[in-house]
Amino acid sequence: MKLPEFDIYPYLGPLPLRFGTPRRDVPTCLGIPGRPSRNGDWFGSVRVGYYDIEEVVEVGFGPRDVTLSFLGKRLWDDERTEDPMPLLLRHDSAPIEFYGFVVFLKIGVTCTGFHDDDHSQRAITVFRRGLWDKHISKAKEPDLSRYRS
Repeated sequence: MKLPEFDIYPYLGPLPLRFGTPRRDVPTCLGIPGRPSRNGDWFGSVRVGYYDIEEVVEVGFGPRDVTLSFLGKRLWDDERTEDPMPLLLRHDSAPIEFYGFVVFLKIGVTCTGFHDDDHSQRAITVFRRGLWDKHISKAKEPDLSRYRS
């Protein structure tokens, strides 16, 4: 079975899915959701968040059952799960941390579970511009010393 493939483009979306896509059109790209809810739908290990505007505002990925790239550079597939932090840090060297999420505001990506070696929490989420703005004042500087040389 071929895994669904996504390529993250900052603030456009995980193509072929784009931010701003109406909720009713998402099944065309991902199929019928396995777990629909008011604010978001699960399609296997992919969660699409809509919140109150009924269009795609964020998309989260667990490191399984998906092929995921960032600007054409492969991160995850059915055979490997690369730590995305080094690549993301090359595109935004000053992320913030909020409740365990490393938030890369310059590129619209959050990452968790990699910087702190919590394998059970490993995930990447991409978000539309402005979605994290309300949390900036409560954020802290993450400990990314393991990535800095």
